Amino acid sequence: IQKKQLEKIQVVESTLAKFSKELVWRSLNQFETLITSKFKYLIRKDSLVESFTIDKQKFMISASNKANQSIQLQDLSAGERQILAISILWSLSEVANIKIPVIIDTPLGRLDSKHRHQLITKYFPEASLQTIILSTDEEIIGSYYKLCKPYVGEEYLCTENPKIKTSGKIIKGYF
Repeated sequence: IQKKQLEKIQVVESTLAKFSKELVWRSLNQFETLITSKFKYLIRKDSLVESFTIDKQKFMISASNKANQSIQLQDLSAGERQILAISILWSLSEVANIKIPVIIDTPLGRLDSKHRHQLITKYFPEASLQTIILSTDEEIIGSYYKLCKPYVGEEYLCTENPKIKTSGKIIKGYF
């Protein structure tokens, strides 16, 4: 009787291991699809990148073009890599179905004006229920500020204490 129970336990363990692996693979497939769609949604131009895939063993992301040829991620521009990073984080949040606060430091620094517009109008309003953007005094100004303003709950300014070269005060308001 014990032998039969052990055999049944081994069958169940094997089945659960297969199920677990299949579940991870399905999640990774969904994650790949989301990364690709978010990247295409945010990118301002026709990109060399057609799709992103994730190695199911090493969990490494790779890119390919329309001819299904591999593209090295380091060959992407700095702006495209930043858009990819945002696409990954956004997709991860959706796959996990968790809305955690998002903190973005100098999000527009490496982007050209069209990528900035895409990020401000398409990502910031949807990033999370609470998105904290840390910007420089010249980053989100003028038309960019006007585009963000309807989605802003609070604004704060961190001032520097020049005597000790650290943050001085945090006050309400924006540059």
